[in-house]
Amino acid sequence: MANFIRLLSLPDEVQDMIRTGELSAGHARALLALKQKKNIIPLAKKTVKEELTVRQLEKLVTDINENVSRETKKPKKVPVFIRESENQLRDKFGTAVSIKRTNKKGKIEIEFLSDDDLDRILEILDVQFDD
Repeated sequence: MANFIRLLSLPDEVQDMIRTGELSAGHARALLALKQKKNIIPLAKKTVKEELTVRQLEKLVTDINENVSRETKKPKKVPVFIRESENQLRDKFGTAVSIKRTNKKGKIEIEFLSDDDLDRILEILDVQFDD
């Protein structure tokens, strides 16, 4: 009973996946182990799309949690203007954005969760492809 109550703490979208049978209760319990709760929905979608077993998902969760632990051990001083720029880009694109800098070079990473999401971002950037 306690395990079922814990499943109620999952996002509604994930609970719907359990109700429809896309995810099992075992998958859901594995997702609950994620340290960063923001990863639950994307990882649930990946599990369904790639038809991951519970064991494969548990391994993935362990790997993700280890990376989170490594990242949190090395606090980085991010300049205020970089953080503000990331926030502005997040607001513009409605998704996670990170700016990585090394010396005078860098890169901007814009996360997307599906092909439709990528199309939406490209539309914001006014990128057009010739047919």
